[in-house]
Amino acid sequence: MDILFQGAGLLVLNKSAGIAVHGRDSLEEKVRSRLLPVLPPSLSFRPGPLHRLDKPTSGIIVFSTSLEGARTFSALLQHSREETPALVKRYLALVDGVLEEGGLW
Repeated sequence: MDILFQGAGLLVLNKSAGIAVHGRDSLEEKVRSRLLPVLPPSLSFRPGPLHRLDKPTSGIIVFSTSLEGARTFSALLQHSREETPALVKRYLALVDGVLEEGGLW
């Protein structure tokens, strides 16, 4: 795992393309196997991804390591549409080839 940040109830990873976030042999399984032995036991919390990235997509993905971290991140996402957001998501697409027509997404 390429860890970019760990603290404040969050684990921030650089996800490579081709790795599934959920399911069998996923990043989620690897994160849980690493964190569950060191986190306090809980009946109501399990570490997990806080947003989605498709399997063929690379980029930064955030996992919660505590319930408070999950709540804080979710609140930041809710406020990301404000005039001065605390959290900003940016997307970059690299393409190869020739566009036949212009487009806007």
